[in-house]
Amino acid sequence: MYQGNASGMSGYEKLRSLHDNVALKSSRKVDIIQDPKLVSVHENGKSISIPNGQDEFGNYFQNRVTFSDNSITQIGQWCGMGTRYPKFIMGNEASPLLADNFNYWFQNKKTSPRMFRLYKPDAETGVMGKLRSFNSDLFRRLDDEILCRVIEPLMDKYPDLEIASANVNEDFFNVKFLFPEMEGEIQEGDTVRAGFRLKNSEIGKSFLRIDFLIMRLVCSNGMVASSVEHAIKRRHGGYRQPIGVQPKFLEGEWHNQPEWEWVHSFEAEVKKMVTHCTSPGRWQNYLEKMRESTGGQPIKSLSPISERNPSIASVELLTKTFGLSADEKRRINFAFLRSGDYTKWGFVNAITRAANDSTNYDSATNLEELGGKVLSFNNRQWLPFAEAEYKEAA
Repeated sequence: MYQGNASGMSGYEKLRSLHDNVALKSSRKVDIIQDPKLVSVHENGKSISIPNGQDEFGNYFQNRVTFSDNSITQIGQWCGMGTRYPKFIMGNEASPLLADNFNYWFQNKKTSPRMFRLYKPDAETGVMGKLRSFNSDLFRRLDDEILCRVIEPLMDKYPDLEIASANVNEDFFNVKFLFPEMEGEIQEGDTVRAGFRLKNSEIGKSFLRIDFLIMRLVCSNGMVASSVEHAIKRRHGGYRQPIGVQPKFLEGEWHNQPEWEWVHSFEAEVKKMVTHCTSPGRWQNYLEKMRESTGGQPIKSLSPISERNPSIASVELLTKTFGLSADEKRRINFAFLRSGDYTKWGFVNAITRAANDSTNYDSATNLEELGGKVLSFNNRQWLPFAEAEYKEAA
């Protein structure tokens, strides 16, 4: 399991690092809901001014910040430009053209106010502020501080709970826990351990999710099982918020603010999910599902598609179905053929092996989720992959 930016730390150090990362991000957050007609991109196309309030003479206080890649993508989609064209403009140093496009649509598109999620400038380092995301005024802020608030009592209740990996970056929050006492054998010498995974994206790239997690001890491969009972998925859709700077979570009388009412029910859901994960009966049921995957119909065709494309047909079909990269395809194919286990269980473990070998935490997590998805396939869903041949998959 890829360790992320908490690699090499003890459990306490990982938790402390997680909190420090989240607290640093929180200290720089500013969320503003504003009419896009009052927003302008500067002529160089590299920064944007978002007004926040007015002085006694009616002049707006301006927050001038740079763009993140994500915010450019989101504004481009909102303008109807798609995602590739804005990136093409920036990649070809034609950012003034981006300013013309964005400013035209800010002024002319009929729309409700938008939420601008940004980092304010860092006075100590001189780092300029950054626009993190561009969202609807209905966007519900599911912030990482909430997950940290949930984690603390869990660590107290389950002192043996192990933080397997943790990572916080601009796009995602991920932390993966394991219960050392929750182990079982799938086949002789192949032991797995149970846990759960918390995932979030403050800027809307993912739902807030809490899922069942499996780690295969023989190779430390991780697998996310999001289809199990009591898995939690929270969307970013919420209530329309007023124009202006939005209050922060844990700031002032936050518990009396309607926007944060959902936090209390979410905390109760998490407790229920963790109780589910630690239930011996449910754990045995899930072990049986994994054991069943070691039988059934194995992969039929193990021949490479061609000299130029050495993938087998089943991996090629997986790649096309789930939009994998060429490198991910190559690693899955290599891991599967090297393992010598051509069952569904072997196929799943080839996917999670590729995740373990990844140098990018978010990519590794996506593959761990894919492994869990393939494991949950019923016979009808599995059959096309088991019987895939070149003419079907290429």
